[in-house]
Amino acid sequence: LLPSAQVSVVHYHRTMHGRNRIEYEAKVSNADFTKALTKKVINYTALVKACNARKAKKVSDNETLKLTGTVLGINPDYATLWNYRREMIKSDSSPGAVGSWTTESEITNKCLQKNPKSYPSWFHRKWSFLHFVEDSNVQEEIELTTNFLKLDERNFHCWNYRRFLISQSLS
Repeated sequence: LLPSAQVSVVHYHRTMHGRNRIEYEAKVSNADFTKALTKKVINYTALVKACNARKAKKVSDNETLKLTGTVLGINPDYATLWNYRREMIKSDSSPGAVGSWTTESEITNKCLQKNPKSYPSWFHRKWSFLHFVEDSNVQEEIELTTNFLKLDERNFHCWNYRRFLISQSLS
């Protein structure tokens, strides 16, 4: 191999998804970091188990909505929980467990801040917009998409949501 090719191979092995692997390996080898990460994993696993137990029992109340919101704030790509959340909102089986545009937009905002390309979060935001259409505001939502597109103009999930909003404003 030519020296320049060797350098690029070494560089390739030293990075992982654009992140410096050496820094990552140093971080992971730190006992305090590993302990904190383990604690987070245990907490997340307990929250997921609680959500799944409530889902199995078909529980539909404010506490469960709050619990799903907490888990989705940690992992916005958990599509099953977004589905469960929509089922609870649609079922309206318990007083107060109906959700609202304000609540759903706040939760999706938090999730999109964590992962701006989270398909389930964008889908839920669109669903919430339609479900709570009397409370939603097209112009505010278009401004939201503008802000996300300033961060990354290649975010096609955001572009799809923006196209949807514009079609809603025209109809």
